[in-house]
Amino acid sequence: MKNFNVLHYVTNIIYIYTIYLLMTTFQKKESTYPKNIQNLSYALFYIIVTTVFSFINIPVITLFANLICLFMLSFLYSSHILNNLQISIVIYTILATEELIISTIANIKTLLIFKSEKHLNISIIFLGNILFLLSAILIKYFFNYKNNKKTTIILPIFNLAISFLTIIITFILASNSSINSEAFTFVSVSLIFINLFSMWGYEQITTTLNEQFKIESLKEKTKSYEKDIQFMDEQITNLRKYKHDEKNHLLVLMGLMKGKESKDALKYIENLLDIYSTEDMFIKTENKVINSLLNYKIKKMKDNKIKLTTEIKINKNLPVRDYDMSIIFGNLIDNAMDAQMKINEENRKINIKIVDEKNKFTITINNTFNGEIKEKNGILISKKEDSSSHGLGLNSVKECVEKYDGIFKINYNDKKFTSYVMFIKDKN
Repeated sequence: MKNFNVLHYVTNIIYIYTIYLLMTTFQKKESTYPKNIQNLSYALFYIIVTTVFSFINIPVITLFANLICLFMLSFLYSSHILNNLQISIVIYTILATEELIISTIANIKTLLIFKSEKHLNISIIFLGNILFLLSAILIKYFFNYKNNKKTTIILPIFNLAISFLTIIITFILASNSSINSEAFTFVSVSLIFINLFSMWGYEQITTTLNEQFKIESLKEKTKSYEKDIQFMDEQITNLRKYKHDEKNHLLVLMGLMKGKESKDALKYIENLLDIYSTEDMFIKTENKVINSLLNYKIKKMKDNKIKLTTEIKINKNLPVRDYDMSIIFGNLIDNAMDAQMKINEENRKINIKIVDEKNKFTITINNTFNGEIKEKNGILISKKEDSSSHGLGLNSVKECVEKYDGIFKINYNDKKFTSYVMFIKDKN
């Protein structure tokens, strides 16, 4: 009995770490609480579930204790009650299902490999916790891959290999009746810690990779701000130029009027209007961010022979902050413009549609392109010369959209590329 208690105390550490992996996988946002508060919360979880098992050990009470603790832990990451309840139930269901599978396998009469009932019971506890940990790592890897987070396939394969190796060792030892239960328990605990440190290493490496990716993403956002500053500088320069030119134009007109050359003055004015109407072919909406970004890009599109069509119906106030909108809109347009530079001038076309409806706000950008798309781990890879920024523009868009629980989709065929963003507006 003592061996089982020791094994349960150790395996509960695995159980808590498994909970941590699944909780951080299913929750959309990272915890805003300090690290020591998070560690204390998981330590309390360990104390509660271990105490309930050791001194009460009634299945119904154990179930509710786990669910309540899971529900309370979920508030480290989110304040949405229904979301937290759903995640808690999903996590416990996964673990309970795995435990049921292990128990079912243990009851099969064909497990004659075990020479001792104690060996069988110890092996069940060991295999159950290895399965918990392994499934949590695989689920986390799947979600990281699906959400285009930086990860590596080598470490999960390495973890799988270690887990299978430890399982084989367990079966070999279990078949040896000369090994007493104390020695078998010690070996099982050691193998559990080997698996734990292996998978903890995977978690740390994945975290480091994502931190590096965030730094690169931040650099990309900084470049976006540099473009905005450049745009403002150009506008100031143009304003000074216009003021200087206006003075000269007025002097010419004054000379023509003094000389009573009204026809020449009228023609001069018409020429000026033609020039200004060509130079100032700007989009004017009720939102300054959209105006600034789009008007800056229009000039570049015109210089590069890109045909632009727009359909913009927006209000003054956007459903996202100006900072985030500049990242979203700016990167999507840059992506479309980059694609145009790879095709013939006669085929360069971009269509921008922004619709601000009562309950939703949508951005749709269609552009022609050469049909060449590169993907790596589900992430679109650009063909820019700066390889360090590959995919970061669209990833920045994705991060900003998800911050507001929006939707970001990309569709393409061999001729057309479409970027689509949608925000559900607050009814209040």
